[in-house]
Amino acid sequence: MIELSFKVGNAWSAQWLQDYLSQEGLGWAEAHELTKDQSLDEWEILEAQMRPQILVYFSEPSQLETFRQCWLEATATLDTGQLDISWQEREIRDQIWQQAWQPEQTQIESECFRIDIGSDEQATTFQSGKERIVMRAVKAFGSGQHATTLASLRVLERLPVGRTFLDVGTGTGILAIAAAKLGYTDVLATDIEATACQDAEINRSANQVAMSIYEGSLPPLERTPPDGFDVIVCNILPPVVNQLIVDFRRLLHPEGALVLAGFHEANLTAVLSDCEQHGFILQEQIDERGWLGLHLRLTCQ
Repeated sequence: MIELSFKVGNAWSAQWLQDYLSQEGLGWAEAHELTKDQSLDEWEILEAQMRPQILVYFSEPSQLETFRQCWLEATATLDTGQLDISWQEREIRDQIWQQAWQPEQTQIESECFRIDIGSDEQATTFQSGKERIVMRAVKAFGSGQHATTLASLRVLERLPVGRTFLDVGTGTGILAIAAAKLGYTDVLATDIEATACQDAEINRSANQVAMSIYEGSLPPLERTPPDGFDVIVCNILPPVVNQLIVDFRRLLHPEGALVLAGFHEANLTAVLSDCEQHGFILQEQIDERGWLGLHLRLTCQ
């Protein structure tokens, strides 16, 4: 994974960068910058406190290269005297993450599901009572072969089933598919990667479930329930999860459940600290070979 750390030096640059990232489907980037209704005086106060920073993450070098090319085209006609934006690149390596893969496994079971990976058959219910999930397309993350996906699934199986469900960073769509099979009637899966959305659609069709897929990080206003989602799940690495927590507070129903995964037990303290700062409290923790799935709720219900 590659991290781009942007820094902006004035209000105009901050707003331009935020608009540009949203246009490129990177609206999940957390920015400490002006909103459209803030004044220059407020910017000056903010600037005295911190130099605004925006973080963007890419899972593959090819994605970064594409972004670089689009960036050059977008900034070619701008006034360079007004634009004050710089970035630094950092590669994030995680050997622990790689060790948690079980690529040799083609069948994985949880309490409610049996997951068949790479199968071309339609999903059915087995005599054991477990629902079958077929993962036909697995180029994106989330086939079930990583401990963090199974940890997420185990948390979901223990929650009371609601109506609306949001899966942020859906990858193959496995968690959204599981939600639809558990009984959620309005399921939305999002991902910033077009290939992931394509995989999720292939797997949705193979499992014959009803769910919507949106290419982008967070759902648009028209796809957000007025009172928030009953459940939001996000199985992504900690740097991205930490940046999204403020959005999850905005999107979650006051009595809803937030499910976070994608991090090792070594990251737990930092993740919980960010969650608590935004009003979330831990309800339950599931451990899958050292990888955690968390169930959190808002403290002010």
